[in-house]
Order: sequence, then C-alpha cells, then structure tokens
Amino acid sequence: MKIVVVFLLIFCSLNLAAQLDCEDMNSTSFLNSSVICHHDVNCPIGDDWEHYKNHLKRSVVTITTAKNENPDHRGSGVLINNTSQNRAPYILTALHNLNPELPSTGPAVGMRFDDYKFTFDWISPTSLCGDLGENDAGSVEMVLCGAEILAFSYASDYVLLAADGEVPEEWNRVWAGWDKTDNLPTFEVGIHHPNGDVMKICRDDSGATQYDAGGNFGEQWLIDSDQGGWELGMTDGGSSGSPLFDQNGRVIGQLSGGGANGQCNSDGTTTNTLGSYGRFAINWENGLQNWLDPALLNPDILESLPPLVPPTPTQFWCTSTKNDQQIFWNDIPGAVSYILTIVPNGCCIGIGGNNPPPPISVSVTDNFISISDLNLGFFNCIQWSVRAKYSNDQISPVSAIQCFSSDSDCLGLDFRMNAGKLESKVEIKVFPNPSSGQIYVNIEPRMEDSYHLNVYGIDGTIVKTYKNLSVDQISIEGKGFPIQLDRGIYFFHITSSLTAKVQKVIVE
Repeated sequence: MKIVVVFLLIFCSLNLAAQLDCEDMNSTSFLNSSVICHHDVNCPIGDDWEHYKNHLKRSVVTITTAKNENPDHRGSGVLINNTSQNRAPYILTALHNLNPELPSTGPAVGMRFDDYKFTFDWISPTSLCGDLGENDAGSVEMVLCGAEILAFSYASDYVLLAADGEVPEEWNRVWAGWDKTDNLPTFEVGIHHPNGDVMKICRDDSGATQYDAGGNFGEQWLIDSDQGGWELGMTDGGSSGSPLFDQNGRVIGQLSGGGANGQCNSDGTTTNTLGSYGRFAINWENGLQNWLDPALLNPDILESLPPLVPPTPTQFWCTSTKNDQQIFWNDIPGAVSYILTIVPNGCCIGIGGNNPPPPISVSVTDNFISISDLNLGFFNCIQWSVRAKYSNDQISPVSAIQCFSSDSDCLGLDFRMNAGKLESKVEIKVFPNPSSGQIYVNIEPRMEDSYHLNVYGIDGTIVKTYKNLSVDQISIEGKGFPIQLDRGIYFFHITSSLTAKVQKVIVE
C-alpha cells in the first residue's frame, strides 16, 4: 500500500525573537476557519468514551506564535503527566511545528520560543457536529506565554516543550496520562484545534496500525484510508501535535500528518481521510523518558492527573410482580457490568443489624437484579450499593449505600409500575398478634386476583408457603386465611402484582 503523507503546515513562520507580545495575539482570530466535517468537542463521541472526553478535553491546548505581518500561526498540543505528578507545564506536540524558522543547525534542547502562546479550554458554547453554521467564540481566559525545548526527536516527530510559568490550580486542567506499550488500540480518538479553530474531536473505530512513513518521521500510527479513515470527524492544518488517545483515554501519539486523498463532503461526511501520528513509545525511547519519568519508575502506563473518576449510579427504583421485586439503578453509558455488594438484614435495628451476615458480591450486566436471584431466604431489609465496571477494568466509586426495608412496597424503593398502573395501598392484617397458635391473615382492600405468602422462621428458613391465594380464600369465614404455627417468632412475607409486605408475628 502506497501511503501519501502530507505534513500539516501549522507554523508557517516562526520568529525566535518575537516582535509581538504573546499577550497581544488574538487567540480567536481563526474562529470558524475549519470545514464542515469537523465535530466540536462537545458533540457525541460514543457512550463508551463520553466520560473520557469530558475529562481529557481539559488537557488539550491550541498553540499560536507571532511573526511580523502575519502574527497568528497555529498548532495543537497536550498537557502531559509525569511520574512525579508535580503539575509541571509540559506540553507534547509535533516537532515539525517548529520547522519554518529554525536555524540551519535545527532544534536544540534549551532553545527559547518567547512568542509561543498556549490557550486552554477554547471550546465553543454552541456545538457543530458535521453541520453547517457558525460557532460562538466563547471566552479565552486560560493562557500561558513562552516556552523552551526539553526534548525532541525526528524518529517520531515529537517535541516536549516546557511552558513558562505554572498552570493555576483554579483552571482545573488535566495532565493527560499515557501508554508506552505500543500495543495496537481497539479504537482511538483525537482532540485538536484544526486551523486554530475551537476545539474539535474525531474518532476511528478500525484501530490504528503501525507503519514506517520513511524519511525523518518514520515511526507512525496510521489511521488507514483503506479502512475508511476517520468514522467521525477528521484532522486538518492546525491539528498537528494534537494527542491521539486510545480506548482507555491514554495518549499513544501526537499528530504528524494527514492524507492528500482525504475528502470532506458537502453533507459533513468524510471520504478516505487519513491520519498519521508519531508513536509515544518511540518518543519514549528517544529522550521523552528523561522528563516524563523523573521518579525512575519506568511504568508502561501512567494515568492522568487528576485521575479520571468514572461515573457511578445515583438513582434507584424498583418494580414488583406477583412473585418477585426487581431493584434498578440508572444505566451508565460505557459501563460493561455492575458489581453489587449486598448485606441481608445489614441495616435493620434488632433484626440482624447488630450482627449482620457477611456481604455478598454479585456481578450483573444489566442495570437491575431480581431479589429472587439473590437467594437470600427471608430478609427484613437489605443494605446494598453498586459500582460500574468499564471495558478497561476501571471500576467506579461505590454508590451511596441503600438501605431498604421490606416493610414497605418494593423494599422501600421508589416504586414504579408498568403500563401506567398505580401503587396500591394494601394493608395486611395478621391477628391475633401475639397469638397462641391460630393466626388469621386478611388483606384490605382486596383489589387483586391472587397473593403469595411465605412464612419465615427467625433463622430465615421457610416454614410455610402458599401460592396463588384467591380473594375468596383470604376471606374465609369472614376472618381471613387461617394458619396454625408453633411457638416462636415468624415473618409473614406477602406479595402480589402491586405490593410486597412483611409482618412480624409472635406465637406464645
């Protein structure tokens, strides 16, 4: 396969002795300069990556420089983490961004660029998702000026810059994590500033491949046009140096070039778009480790700073059937399963609450579980919490602990009925209580066709079971359904399509 690579011209000119102050450069002068096929960073990127996007867009910068009559030239980069996790203002971008005005001897460690301007968080409040229209500029308030070269290599077209000053904590920025294993990604996402425009995003679902581009910039990731290129969005002039994130939200490269055979169509779709990124693993072998591993840990991966906290469920409810209840929680986009921690009678005063049984861990793929599937026997209440698990094995923080009593409908959860039914306010009467052995059960009002009754002993074993009790059976002799029991403490658990009730009974 013949690859045509066109290095994106980002910095058309560069003046090492800046003639315009960095502060005076207009960061928004290229607003709406990108083509229709670009998608704003706040456009949907896929449920499996939305929480990564919202976190990592805080790490991406647009880079401008000043030179004489043409004061604004453009590039992209990423604030990158190091093993000391010390919030150093290190910015990874493409080496070829420096080319136009470098001396004939080439770049050198320590070389200064006083006219470089790094702008964070330039995101339009209005999103164009492959649509015609114009973005609003939004605000530009987070700016650092000046930089020097820390490390670079032609082998993968990278340069690590140290911006002057510190990144203020109140900016709430993210130092992106990285992966130097050089493993093939499942899919990848780019976040960038094409043509110096507001922040955009693109996604390739085919998985990048490794190839040698030849020449100086040899070791690359390829978004292959033969496999359809970018499925969403594209890159452009001004995108060079922008980060390529893998499916786990870690930097694996920086944009080096694009394809001359790519096309943006009038309907906002793309055809045969190509992306070429210098590989982070090659960066690492060519000087990057000296700055990103000051702690000498040599990790294969490093997470972002602050670390990404995956979303966790926050809403809980239930439904009820004749034989069972189901507890639900809000489904989290990108979660592949859920882990429940359940303690039967774990929060009931006087009934196991002071000495609850060991917790039970259950994993499910749906956002609900049936109580009957837990095989708990009798319970007067359950204490439970849930965590979301993601495809990269990340697990969310534990949800708020839920403590629901079976004395009320559906274990005390927010009760939701199917087909528009309303919750019935059913009163269970078990009498006499205490009893000498003969007990009657009555239910008012008798709105339903049948009920199910389980009688549990104090140890949780089922003593008696009655299924499909009819309304007529429950009203025997005008008293109720008769049950004979020996001396002890029992719990009557009655369920129907609309209710679940528990009543404690003492037989003397």
